[in-house]
Amino acid sequence: MAESVRRSDTSLTSPSRRIFGARCRLMSFPAPRGAGIVAQPAARASATSPAPLSAKPDSPGIVRLAIVDDHPVVLSGLETALGTVQDIAIVAQGQTVADARAIAAREDVDVLLLDVRLPDGNGLDLLSELGGRGPSVLVLSTFKTRQYVAAAIRFGAQGFMLKTAPLEDLIAAIRQIADGGSAFSPEELREGRGGFVALSTRERQIIALVIAGRSNDEIAAELNTSRKTVEVHLSRMYERFDVMTRLELAIRADHEGWLD
Repeated sequence: MAESVRRSDTSLTSPSRRIFGARCRLMSFPAPRGAGIVAQPAARASATSPAPLSAKPDSPGIVRLAIVDDHPVVLSGLETALGTVQDIAIVAQGQTVADARAIAAREDVDVLLLDVRLPDGNGLDLLSELGGRGPSVLVLSTFKTRQYVAAAIRFGAQGFMLKTAPLEDLIAAIRQIADGGSAFSPEELREGRGGFVALSTRERQIIALVIAGRSNDEIAAELNTSRKTVEVHLSRMYERFDVMTRLELAIRADHEGWLD
């Protein structure tokens, strides 16, 4: 981190404190009393590089936490916010699926905060690969979609949280998961169980090409089919997903992770 921060107890009661802003680009944490806001992004983190010290990880009752997110500003902000919590020690950081895989193999991590979209893959795919092995996982995401929540539940995560959630909610979720509990709300559990969007192979192909900006003629040529067939598939998906345009279909598919 850029400049050191003098540690002091901070209040977690303000509802305005967020993990980071709604635009998901700038952190919005107040600094501890007597300290300035850390403005510079963190240096490139990896699963093997030492994380900045917060609480002593070998002390009784300490939650050993790892964070994997591809935005340096997010890592820096989470480190600043969670570094003042007396019963949480940040023991590892990473920015890729490869980093998360290496962290999951360690024995000194109790809870892993795992982003969904990473440069070299998808955090939910890694969850599926791990099959419940490794630390307890709290999924962090910019978007709260039924598809993501359902995947997190299905693949063994212990919780799901938006990056715009209040900081005190994140801390409570970390503690609850470290104690063996779950951080899914009853509503998330209900929605998540039915949250997968079932698409045929052809529908997935067409949606992927729509997202890529292809016209109906280009889609037909690439899939070796007729323009009419592409239009029929699109028309059925418009009705099924209650959208009116190909742009709306593409936005929903991308934001809700239909192809993940």
